[in-house]
Amino acid sequence: MPEDGMVLENLTVYQNYVYDNKTKDYSGTILYEKTKSQGRVKFLGDNKSNCTLRIHPVKVQDSGQLGLRMTSKNEKRMGMTSKSGKWMEEIVLNISSKALGMVSSTSGKETAPPPRIELPPEIWESREVTLTCMLNFACFEYQIKLLWFLEELPQHPSVPLTSLTTKTIFTQSQLTLQPQWTDHGKNLTCQVWNDTADGPLSQETVRLDVKHSPKLKVSPKEANVTEDKPVTMTCQVISSYPEYQTLSWLKDGIPVTEQETLQREQKILKLTLPKVTKQMSGKYHCEARNDVGSATSEVVLQVHYAPEPSRVQIFSSPAKEGTSVKLICISQANPPPTNYTWYHDSNEVWRGTEETFEIPQVRLRHAGNYYCVAQNSIGRGHAHQNAELDVQYSPKEVTMVIQNPTPIREGDNVTLFCNYNSSNPSVTRYEWSPPGSWKELVPGVLMIQKVAWNAMPFTCAACNLWCSWAQPVSLQVQCE
Repeated sequence: MPEDGMVLENLTVYQNYVYDNKTKDYSGTILYEKTKSQGRVKFLGDNKSNCTLRIHPVKVQDSGQLGLRMTSKNEKRMGMTSKSGKWMEEIVLNISSKALGMVSSTSGKETAPPPRIELPPEIWESREVTLTCMLNFACFEYQIKLLWFLEELPQHPSVPLTSLTTKTIFTQSQLTLQPQWTDHGKNLTCQVWNDTADGPLSQETVRLDVKHSPKLKVSPKEANVTEDKPVTMTCQVISSYPEYQTLSWLKDGIPVTEQETLQREQKILKLTLPKVTKQMSGKYHCEARNDVGSATSEVVLQVHYAPEPSRVQIFSSPAKEGTSVKLICISQANPPPTNYTWYHDSNEVWRGTEETFEIPQVRLRHAGNYYCVAQNSIGRGHAHQNAELDVQYSPKEVTMVIQNPTPIREGDNVTLFCNYNSSNPSVTRYEWSPPGSWKELVPGVLMIQKVAWNAMPFTCAACNLWCSWAQPVSLQVQCE
């Protein structure tokens, strides 16, 4: 290029030139002269720093040694002495009939220089990242395509960028991804294509290293085990980058170390419980950690067992005769009981699938001890605790009796007895009718002093929580 203060005056392009010592000049086929367009050659530069030429269409016959003969002169400035210069720049031009000028020695197909994939220093799961495919090639009016593939799936990059200047010559494509942990270890490929090729001209493939916390697989997801039987739960690290550091089983946040077996090569941790109890039911968690973070996966352990010894709840007892009563059989079991058998004073009275036994109108014959036996698919339980049904009622068969000999005469003292057959709860008091200033000698015994000739019929009531009245009795007092 011209020196500082100098400008390009003339540019001559020779093909297969020679230097003539006699004329002290160069000769050869002239492809171009001056600094304007001529035929297939166009000057794209300027007269100071850029001498770019375009030959279009270029021909195989253009191959050979090119010489760029340049002359310069100083810029016109006040007070400057006229100055000029000249020099020759040699370029070897190799034109191929193939698009990029490269042919595979094995397949004979057109090829191209391989691209270069530029990756960031680190790639993280779910974080957006931009990848660049760079090809150190560009050409006027020659379309280059850079295609991306993740494994064999086409990706959708941004619009390719082409730079063709005196400082940079490249074609590049950028791909924006939000990689997932499943992309770790996959191959990412950038291929070079053109419009005429029936396949990629070249390609580069890189392996994606996606940083992510451990990913776990547990089996079984739900463990249903019969009591006293063994169970094994398996936890496998299916992916971790970087490598996991710890792997453990926990129950209720507490490490479970019994019967653990670690198969590090297969990245498997097994937890074996040789004889499960119902207290072992619950949620077990497998936990793994690496430098990125931690992960947990859950196994729900359900221990199946026959019904536990049952007990009965009565709603409600004591119960008033004639009301409804509900009895509930309580027995823990897994799976829940499906059949219930009810007993009254050791006699079977009912079978059903519900835990509730109902008596719509309770009678005295229903009083007594009740127990139940529950059953599920594992087995049959047994009774642990009876419940007593206490049926209460007002006093029954209340009668009033006159103790005096007959006939009763006016002015006699009369003794009345109030009797009953049964009562639950016990009788606590007695009532008399008609009311008066009578004297109750003891509960249930009433003395009428100096009875009047016109005394009204008398009756009594025996009372517990409720009162029952006797039929009225006439004293039949005779006058003097």
